Amino acid sequence: YSSDIITKDTPLVFYCNSPLEYRSAMASFFAVKWGYTNVSYFREGYFSWMAADFPLEYDLAFLNQYQ
Repeated sequence: YSSDIITKDTPLVFYCNSPLEYRSAMASFFAVKWGYTNVSYFREGYFSWMAADFPLEYDLAFLNQYQ
C-alpha cells in the first residue's frame, strides 16, 4: 500500500512537462491542504529539471506495488 511508504513528511516534488502547465501547482496546493509537510513545486517543468541534473527517482511507491 502506498500510504505505508509515503508519509506526511516524505519529500514530494511536483512538476509538469512545461511551465505553462498548472496541474503540478494544483497538486502541490492540495498536498499541503491534505497535511503533507515537505512539499515542493518546481515551476520550470520536467525538462528543466533534467537539464539542471536534479535527481530522478524511478523506484516510486506506486511502481513497487506492481512488481
